[in-house]
Amino acid sequence: MTCRQAACSPACGKGNLFTHDVLPKEHIDYAPILAFYRELAEGYSRLQGEHGLWHQVLTDPESYEEASCTSMFMYGFALGVRHGWLEQPETYAAAARAGWRGLCERAIDKQGNLYGVCKGSSWSYRHAYYKHELGWNLNDTHGIGIVLLAGIETYRMMQELQSGPARGDVRA
Repeated sequence: MTCRQAACSPACGKGNLFTHDVLPKEHIDYAPILAFYRELAEGYSRLQGEHGLWHQVLTDPESYEEASCTSMFMYGFALGVRHGWLEQPETYAAAARAGWRGLCERAIDKQGNLYGVCKGSSWSYRHAYYKHELGWNLNDTHGIGIVLLAGIETYRMMQELQSGPARGDVRA
C-alpha cells in the first residue's frame, strides 16, 4: 500500500464541500476546485445510507450513522443546488432532504438532543479505529452547529426550489 492509498483509507465521514461559498469566481483555481467539488458531491451522494444518513466509515454501512458528516454533506449539496454549482440539482436536493429527514428521525430527539456525532479524534489508518474505537457523544459540540447550518441551508434550498431563486446567483 502506498502512502497516498493509506492516507485515503478508511474513508472517514468528514466533508469539505464548503469552499465555493467564499471563493471568488475570478480566482485562478475556481474552475478546478468546482470540478473537484462536483466529483466529491457525486461520490458522497452514492454513499448515502438507507435512512438518509451517511456512516462514520463512509464505505461501511455497518458503521454507525454519523450526524455531523451527514450535515456537512447536506449543507454542501443544498448550497450547491442554490448556487447552481451542481449539474443534477434534483439528485442533490433529494439527498439533502433525505438527510434532514434522517437526522430528524434518527439523530435528534424530541428534547433536541443530538446523537451520532463522532468524538473529537486523532487519526488512524485502521478501519477498526473509526468503526469501533472512535464512538460518538451525545450533544457533542463538533456537530451541533453544523446540524443547524445544514437545516437552515436545506430549508433555504427548499424555499427557493418552490419559488425560484431569490438572488439569481448561478455560478458555474
